[in-house]
Amino acid sequence: MKYKDIGEFNRIDFNDYLIIKYLEKIGPREGLLRAVKLMQEDKTLKLNYGRSYYRVKKLIQQKIINFDAKIDPFRIGLEGIIVFFEVNPKHANIFEKAISLNKTLVYYARFYGSVNGYITQFTVPFGYRQKFREFLDALVILGLAKNYKMYDVGNYVKTEFNLDWYDFQNNKPVYKWQELIHEIKNTNVKIEDERIIVKDFYDPDEVDLKILKEIDDNPVISLTDISKKIVISIPLVKYHYDKHLIQNGIIKSFLIKVVLFKKKELISLHYAIIDFTTKENREKFIHAIKNKHFVWQATSIANSNSLALTIHIPYYEYMNFNRFLWDLVKEGLVENFLFGTIDIDHIQSKIIPYELFVDGKWIYPHNEIIKSLQELVITESLKSQ
Repeated sequence: MKYKDIGEFNRIDFNDYLIIKYLEKIGPREGLLRAVKLMQEDKTLKLNYGRSYYRVKKLIQQKIINFDAKIDPFRIGLEGIIVFFEVNPKHANIFEKAISLNKTLVYYARFYGSVNGYITQFTVPFGYRQKFREFLDALVILGLAKNYKMYDVGNYVKTEFNLDWYDFQNNKPVYKWQELIHEIKNTNVKIEDERIIVKDFYDPDEVDLKILKEIDDNPVISLTDISKKIVISIPLVKYHYDKHLIQNGIIKSFLIKVVLFKKKELISLHYAIIDFTTKENREKFIHAIKNKHFVWQATSIANSNSLALTIHIPYYEYMNFNRFLWDLVKEGLVENFLFGTIDIDHIQSKIIPYELFVDGKWIYPHNEIIKSLQELVITESLKSQ
């Protein structure tokens, strides 16, 4: 889902909110009719169901309401790694070509902040971490990046659509940063055992990955349409979807994404890596922000007290969010943070490196990647002469 392609709410009423909450509960496969049926069974609600159904259907068609599939690469044998690169802007174009040579790349975006560079994410097959690090080192040795820092992806935060921070009377979102600090400080959380738990993973087959790819391209696609696209019977698609992808936790959830303000008020998406003073403070922060509308996505950083956070806020709240992070440091909740702007005109994303699944297993063509990288540098050097 490309952020710049989605629509925006001119206004949202409480009926819209209720149906969106039901859609969030059942996901896009069940659809609007199922959501409306559940609402009809809720005798505490008094809604015009016909109006609500057609309004929300229209909002989905106009991409004002969007779904995002949260897929766990670890469950199918892939290790998620976030890498922040500091890059000289004059090397930006060749750097983008260079990182794209590594097909484990699933996300990159230009990052403007106190340090200019790129936020990237790779999903590397198990057993190839050292070879992958050699690729990162090669980018620095060849002068394409100044330096880099790796972060292991932990758990995705399951966000919830909520309008506690929305003014229905004036049809606009509100931002209560000082109240949020108070909420974080006074939240009680249970910290999980810090022992390393080895998770089971599932060996996918080609049908599983074909279905995932279609859902990657369009999270609301029907199983019928998937069956037509990959030329497999509907019952077989449903079996793989239910028994392999859902039951094994490969598709963790479908999150609803909504933009509640006019996009002309947007500078871009913003990205932060926040280092908390303790794991408890990180979990308090997660608990407090997971139902706030400004959160686009968030994931914990494994084996650390850190969190990677993407937010979408209007331009007039940018400085206030900076102050919010600054105040978290003053309150002793946060140790340090990296915060800046993502350039949505220079962003690429997918979920899984499907082309690296060959003959029923994941491959990592390290020698081929390094050779292509060296050839790229030579070619670009000759062009500049």
